[in-house]
Amino acid sequence: MKSIQEFVNLYKGKGYNVAVLRLKERRKVIKYVESKIENVQEIEDERFSVMLEREGKYGISHSSRLEFNGELSPGKIVPVLSQGGELRKVKERVPVQVVELDSRYPTYGTLVGVQVERELITSNGFHGLDKDGYTYGYFRVKNGDYSGSWAFSDVNFSKEKVEETVGMAEHFASFQGRAEIEDGEYQVVLSPQAVGNLMMYVANMASKFSIMAGTSMFREKGEMTGNENITLMDTPREDRPMSAEFDDEGTPTFNKEVISKGVFINPLSNNELGETTGNAGWITPKPWNLEVKEGDSSLESMLTGNVVFINNVWYTRFNNYSEGIFSTVSRDAVMVYKGGKFAGIAGRVRIADSLKKILSPSAVSKERYSVMWWDARLQGVYPYLSVNVRLIK
Repeated sequence: MKSIQEFVNLYKGKGYNVAVLRLKERRKVIKYVESKIENVQEIEDERFSVMLEREGKYGISHSSRLEFNGELSPGKIVPVLSQGGELRKVKERVPVQVVELDSRYPTYGTLVGVQVERELITSNGFHGLDKDGYTYGYFRVKNGDYSGSWAFSDVNFSKEKVEETVGMAEHFASFQGRAEIEDGEYQVVLSPQAVGNLMMYVANMASKFSIMAGTSMFREKGEMTGNENITLMDTPREDRPMSAEFDDEGTPTFNKEVISKGVFINPLSNNELGETTGNAGWITPKPWNLEVKEGDSSLESMLTGNVVFINNVWYTRFNNYSEGIFSTVSRDAVMVYKGGKFAGIAGRVRIADSLKKILSPSAVSKERYSVMWWDARLQGVYPYLSVNVRLIK
């Protein structure tokens, strides 16, 4: 098989702009059922993505082999490769290990270790290599009719982090007793898990492609989209899971505020759609990983008064992308507080409101957690948020 450089040179000699992105992943997945290890899987996958462009026509193909099996066709948005250069990052991480769980209640979940090699070579002379690794886990604890969950992510494996995560899930599962709530507006405290799910959608809407396609609540740079309590960052240069030295066009990445104190200031862009922010996919600009700036409140202070605490959410769906109107279903503990006192666990509820409400919190916690799980696939560091939203059964 030809080397990537030989492949690029071959097509460059035929007059094409060429880029080859090689992605190799090794995953170790440890699955737990009722606190016991059910199985351990080791999975290795290597794929090549090839982009060819000539005279305004382009094509992209994806294969387990180094080849181009697509067709070139005209496009309104054509990838524009950055000029040459070399970026290299090689990190050695503590790999994931099998851990026996010691929990009070039956625990379910997965612990995943990932080693990634990402290499990009282009006909403009760029060569980037990014070798890194990370660990993440998600655990759900069942206590009879009650449940709680928690997640974590880190660049290095730590048994203590696994134990801490299971302990947090146990904590939320330990609350018992029933409380009823009616449809209406409530002061709701969202956990970092829930914030991670919702911020994934906010960040994807910040892509210039999403704005152009009408699948975003954002319109233009400088608009007020929340309140001054919220700052959302894209942080590819932090030492965190899913960091990246370069984007898919060969542009160096950098940390940036996407929303600064409620103001949308940095649409995520590639070379074709405007001034690049180092977030290029070959078609759609994308966030790398996220951070919501901490506030000055404690979780304890956020639970005073009449409050509903939501441990997690899933099944997030949009009724109107351009207005950010969505609904999402609670998962695990929905804890009702009355007068600052725990009053019981409500059944499953649905948040039905606007993402702009999520971006207008009345309080943001000092505590933050590095979170990644199967319905918050974009790693991030998130606080608790106190928001006023509509809940329905």
